[in-house]
Amino acid sequence: MRLTFILFYRAALMAALVMVAWQSLLPANGLQGIPHMDKVVHFLIYGLLCFLAVKAQLSKRYLWPFLGVISFGLLIEVLQGAMGWGRTASFWDMLANTLGAAVMLGLLKLFDEVRS
Repeated sequence: MRLTFILFYRAALMAALVMVAWQSLLPANGLQGIPHMDKVVHFLIYGLLCFLAVKAQLSKRYLWPFLGVISFGLLIEVLQGAMGWGRTASFWDMLANTLGAAVMLGLLKLFDEVRS
């Protein structure tokens, strides 16, 4: 992959991590309306983070970016539980984060196998 694309993905990853941390640690406002919509959002966001981390080529192996994204999600959940701003740590959020990243990782690996 060209250096320009790698730098783009790295910048996009850093921006996404900052935005996710910012939104995750603000006082809760809740996603009203559709039940469990927050879990769908967790799934999609952490899938996107995993995509960006893999494409940023922070490691030649897919496992390290995946573990980095999951560790970031765990840190956010711990901080939410510790800060007391109307947020709580949630096993279900962490599960949605992990599943989103894992599905994206599987899709990326599948796509790589099909391309080669």
